[in-house]
Amino acid sequence: MNKQGERTTESLALRKAGGAYLKSVRRAAGLTQRDVAVALKMNYYTMISQMEAGSARIPPDTYAAYAKALGVDPVTFTSRLLAYYDPHVYKILFADKAPEDINSLSEAQAELQQLMADVSSKSDAEITKVLNILRACLA
Repeated sequence: MNKQGERTTESLALRKAGGAYLKSVRRAAGLTQRDVAVALKMNYYTMISQMEAGSARIPPDTYAAYAKALGVDPVTFTSRLLAYYDPHVYKILFADKAPEDINSLSEAQAELQQLMADVSSKSDAEITKVLNILRACLA
């Protein structure tokens, strides 16, 4: 039986993958951590950094506001957060839509982040490819 909030290797990996998801969505929206913190009326933008690093979670009462700040659908955003923060509930609610392997999703996100980091040295065709990958991930 898994205790809620227990720090297992799996839960820590999911939390980090959730942070990578938050960071990728924020970057796709063209926002800084400070921009998100201001939109959410947080006193410290370092909270956004902690959430993106996987060391803190988004408080559930701010899911909708966070999604709005990022310009994404709140239902999709919240369901993605559940996959990372509470995979047991996610599987119950979305059993027919549950990804077979959330780790492969985080691997794809890591690959996407690497592509984004290298974008400054890419040609227009390669940049278009990165944008298309981003659009597919956010759809």
